[in-house]
Amino acid sequence: LATTLKICDTWAARVLATLVFERFATREGKRSRSKVFLTNVENLMTRWKLSYHITYNKDFSYRVLTKNPTSTIDSLAKKEGFRYAVTGQAAKDIKKGRVPNDPVQIFVMTGDGPDDIHTLLNKLEDKYDLIPTHKNPNLIILEPHVGEGVFFDSVAVNGIVCVSDLQIELDTHNMTGGAK
Repeated sequence: LATTLKICDTWAARVLATLVFERFATREGKRSRSKVFLTNVENLMTRWKLSYHITYNKDFSYRVLTKNPTSTIDSLAKKEGFRYAVTGQAAKDIKKGRVPNDPVQIFVMTGDGPDDIHTLLNKLEDKYDLIPTHKNPNLIILEPHVGEGVFFDSVAVNGIVCVSDLQIELDTHNMTGGAK
């Protein structure tokens, strides 16, 4: 599990122990070779959703002067070497083969340190004409408050990287018309 999720063994063991303690899972066998079975998935998802909200992520609103902000960010990510993934309703639309409506929410991470998102955004504003705005943005860049976790199981759909269905569920559950 730790290898698959790219987390340390201790953290994986702690998560599993908590799941068992909270009665969301049962464990059979010896610790190092035990099998874990989720027993209360619906309640686990409900508790997870209650402990997370997309507004915990710092957001930066922009107006992009192109018709498709997702393609613009994809192109800039390749040029500037940052990681991104579309989330929210835009990711749902892209996965269904539709063009997303404004505003598009995109997680962005540089991986170089906590201040690098600001350095990157300043560069994108200066070099590529991303226009900061508080009124009618068509692009919302999100700095993930939990780090790499939002990128787990992300997929490319027609070249555009989208978060996993689970992340979309977490990001849209408190919004009007959010996922059930």
